[in-house]
Amino acid sequence: MGLWISDHPLYQFHRFNSDEKANEIEEFFASRTKPSIARTVKQSIERVRNNAKWVKSIGSEQSLGDIVKELADKKLHPSL
Repeated sequence: MGLWISDHPLYQFHRFNSDEKANEIEEFFASRTKPSIARTVKQSIERVRNNAKWVKSIGSEQSLGDIVKELADKKLHPSL
C-alpha cells in the first residue's frame, strides 16, 4: 500500500470533497502512516479540505445555474 500511495499521491483522494471525508482519511492514516508517505498523506488530506471549501463556495453562488448553462451553451455552440 505504501508504494501505491507514494506513486499516486492524489489519485484516489482527489474525488473527495467534504470535511467529513478528510477527517475520515486523517483518522485512518493517523496510526498507519510511515515517514516516507507522511507528506503525501498530509497533502492529500489538504486537497480534500480544499475541495470541500470549493464545493461550499460554489454552493452559495446564486447565479450558478446561469453560469453552468452559459458554459454548456458555449461548449455546444463555440461561436457564441
